[in-house]
Amino acid sequence: MPGTLIYARRQALAFYLWDHLSDPIQQGNAYLQLALKSYQITLKDLLADPEAHQEQFNAFLAGELEAVIRHEMGEALEPSLQDAFPAVLQRFPRPGWSSGCAPSKTPWPMSTSGAAWPISSPESACRPWR
Repeated sequence: MPGTLIYARRQALAFYLWDHLSDPIQQGNAYLQLALKSYQITLKDLLADPEAHQEQFNAFLAGELEAVIRHEMGEALEPSLQDAFPAVLQRFPRPGWSSGCAPSKTPWPMSTSGAAWPISSPESACRPWR
């Protein structure tokens, strides 16, 4: 969909990830431990002293942000989802989305300045994604 943007907000993702990481249920999550290990950090150390591990957390955040962006791009370009998304999004009304074009999805986390990536497709420029 030419002109459609995916919004990725870094700070929003940071809050989401921190909330997820600090959930006691995650303490034994082997996949999470492995992901953090690739950034030279352990969940225990991060939770014990977040400020001392800010650099590693920021690197982790950047890696996850890239994954989120690629995931959203894949969803936006997947033809089989084009009919499903409008139906799903209509169940969650957003102020100001009553008419015209809306972002391709609920704006997702990226830089504090609010970077956006264009999504291109041969489809019409404005689908009813409200």
